[in-house]
Amino acid sequence: MPGVIPFIQMPATARMGVPAFMALMVWVVYNVTGIKHQGPIGYFKSVLFPPGVPKALYILVTPIEIISTFIVRPFSLAVRLFANMLAGHLLLVIFALLSEALFQARDRILIPVGVLPFAVLLFLTGFEILVAFLQAYIFTVLTAVYINMASHAEH
Repeated sequence: MPGVIPFIQMPATARMGVPAFMALMVWVVYNVTGIKHQGPIGYFKSVLFPPGVPKALYILVTPIEIISTFIVRPFSLAVRLFANMLAGHLLLVIFALLSEALFQARDRILIPVGVLPFAVLLFLTGFEILVAFLQAYIFTVLTAVYINMASHAEH
């Protein structure tokens, strides 16, 4: 959790490269798993033509499934992790800078006011630790769900 250490306060997942790489690895794993368990024809058939859909709707459903499975899943995994970590840590940086500015103010009346943003900073730091664990859990669960969906064809 180096992202909550003062003066560093930027986690690796707040840079788009790391979540994008992790999402790309998940994308490769669930596609390879699906091909391994169902065979290439069976996997792409189950992805492109979901069972239970009337044949007339395949014209509409197939492009949606292609975009959903091969583009949206990895993109949403990466962006979800990136955006949550970046937004939270930007809040930490803002409150840290505000606290520092108020504590170093030339006007002595502003120094006690700096206690409030500092208290919010402490609260947000604890909250960010919770969010980091929650985002790791969500990423892991979604990865497991995607791999499970790819390895078992729907009936």
